[in-house]
Amino acid sequence: MYPYYASALNLTVDGGVIDVATDLRFGASADSLVLTNLSGAIRDLSMRLPEEKQPLWRIPTLTGQGGTVDVSKQTISFESIESSGTAASVRRNADGAFNFARILRRPQGGATVGGGGGSGNQGWRIEARKLALTDLSASFTDESVTPPAVNALTGVSLTAENLSNAGKMKGQASLQATVNKRGTLSLSGPIETAPFAGKFNTVAKNIDLVPLQAYISEAARLVLTGGNASAQGTLDVAIGTPMRGGFKGDLTLAGVTALDEANETDLLKWKTLKLAGIDAQLEPLAVNIGDIALDDFFARLILNETGEFNLQQLGRKRAPAAEPPAPTAAPKTVEVASPQTTATTWLKLGKATLTSGNIYFTDHFIRPNYSANVTQLSGGLSSLAFDKPADLELHGRVQESAPVDITGRINPLAKNLFLDIKANASEIELPPLTPYSDKYVGYGIEKGKLSMKVHYLIDERKLTAENTVILDQLTFGGKVESPDAIKVPVLLAVALLKDRNGVIQFDLPVSGSLDDPEFSVGGIVLRAIINLLGKIVTAPFALLGSLHGHGEELAYIEFAPGSAKLDAASEDKLKTIAKALNDRPALKLDIAGRVDPAADRDGLKQAALDRQIKLLKFNELARQGEPPPSVEAAEVPAAEYEALLTRVYKDAKFDKPRNAIGLAKDLPRSEMETLLLANLTVSDEDMRLLAERRAQNVRAALVDKEQVPGERVFLVAPKLDAESIKDKGKATRVDFALH
Repeated sequence: MYPYYASALNLTVDGGVIDVATDLRFGASADSLVLTNLSGAIRDLSMRLPEEKQPLWRIPTLTGQGGTVDVSKQTISFESIESSGTAASVRRNADGAFNFARILRRPQGGATVGGGGGSGNQGWRIEARKLALTDLSASFTDESVTPPAVNALTGVSLTAENLSNAGKMKGQASLQATVNKRGTLSLSGPIETAPFAGKFNTVAKNIDLVPLQAYISEAARLVLTGGNASAQGTLDVAIGTPMRGGFKGDLTLAGVTALDEANETDLLKWKTLKLAGIDAQLEPLAVNIGDIALDDFFARLILNETGEFNLQQLGRKRAPAAEPPAPTAAPKTVEVASPQTTATTWLKLGKATLTSGNIYFTDHFIRPNYSANVTQLSGGLSSLAFDKPADLELHGRVQESAPVDITGRINPLAKNLFLDIKANASEIELPPLTPYSDKYVGYGIEKGKLSMKVHYLIDERKLTAENTVILDQLTFGGKVESPDAIKVPVLLAVALLKDRNGVIQFDLPVSGSLDDPEFSVGGIVLRAIINLLGKIVTAPFALLGSLHGHGEELAYIEFAPGSAKLDAASEDKLKTIAKALNDRPALKLDIAGRVDPAADRDGLKQAALDRQIKLLKFNELARQGEPPPSVEAAEVPAAEYEALLTRVYKDAKFDKPRNAIGLAKDLPRSEMETLLLANLTVSDEDMRLLAERRAQNVRAALVDKEQVPGERVFLVAPKLDAESIKDKGKATRVDFALH
């Protein structure tokens, strides 16, 4: 019977038996054959495409009723076609074409027969008013992916009405099937067959996702090991080049588990991901999702040995790195080309809710490796579109104990990223961060907790950030040699920052431009921390002064030339220093007395002269029975000063100006003072002793009066010159150093 179907069907029949009953009518011409009242049954039919060896169809039984075949009009029609146990093999070739698309020999573009006589005919038209297939099975092999994807439908029940290969001919179809042994699928709705198109009410339950692995492997290094999909909605599809399709409804992905192919570790897991109110289409691409809910979620985040995240490695065909922007004349800026059009709006997301989330992070870039576990993640994201930031709220715990809260607004879909986020973390244990501390600080961490409040704003490609950091009981271990460690005395910086309760708190504002070729949030923060520590250790007293209402002048105490006596201003400074030391128990203070070779030498001479005058007054008061406590305490009235000065002058043993008869002249007060001072001798030992007395007096004030523990205050060798002074203070002083 091949001649009868050869022009209509592109098929080779390898076997089968047919029983036919029909009425025949012949006309004058050879092609005027008409069959009416055609009924028949086909048994054990096996068909294939002529160029293929594998069967396309296997039909145990197929019956047709109410058939008509008109050779001249090239039409075949049946009132009903029924079959049971049919098996079909559907294949998509590497070029994307389906094998079933080659079954019917139909006119180009689906044109139909115009009228009688046959002169306008361009192909056979085949129709079936009713189609009922039961216990159908079909395998789908897609050779356009590697390895080929294989999926199967079993237990298929297909009913259809008004099927035809005529272009734009509409019918109705309904299908129920088991998908890959576990899932169920139900489709019903209008269809067209030339080319195929349909709009189906769809219900899918527990469709296994693992057979889709071949499609995932085409794009990503991700191995899907579990999961199923359920959906309910309307599926609109049309076969063509390109293939067009759309879906409106709800989708649930449950029990999904996936491995990271590159790192051979778990990557993603979740209990349920529900997408409600989906409105999606392929051409043009547009995705609108009403609500998103993710429950019992796990994600694995890995930073590898080269400093790249595992998520960056997932792409199978990764694009080459973009050319860096061209630098401008201004430092750390670049020229950025403005887009010619605004961002498209193909994606809109409704409210997203996350419950029971878990993110496990491991850093292989650090040796030894570091891991952190963020658990109990919950929260949500409001509706998100290209032109509208979403409100974000997340809560979780780090290492099962430290609470973390994140709130703010974000729009990653905008032409320029917008982000306004606040995050609070409390009492994160620091010892697990030892790998980072070893590498970047040069010391391990023995104890401590971290709390922080941060606010990051990215707008118009500019970053502004505020960081408040609190370190409680931070205790470093032994020194670790690391070429990447910051080059500052870290232990001193910590001692300066840590208060009497063992708490360090500092604010760290940072800013930067996303157009900076060297832009990195982590890099900016790290540089800011290094700069802060550098300022602390190079100008530690500026820090102490800023905390207690003073400045860098806390680094020294000034004295009058030749004196070791503390005045009121110096005592006020020492109170501030004592408070700073008592608030920072880890700090120790070195005290170095200093003298000015010129000013202090003159000062010591003046002090010696003043003492001689006071000694005379002291002796007078002692003879009167009213001695003061000490020579220094004796007060010399202004009216008595010159007389006492004259007595000292006369008793002095040096050559004095004489009159004509050889007696010492009476001189004015100023000349006597000048001669007395010129003839006083101050040795280097006197200068050293002055420097030591200054240091001793300062130590006594701190330890005895201000109650600074003596074991934290050290006297060091005095300085007998004015060298190395870089501030504006006097050289008649005591210098402090912290350690």
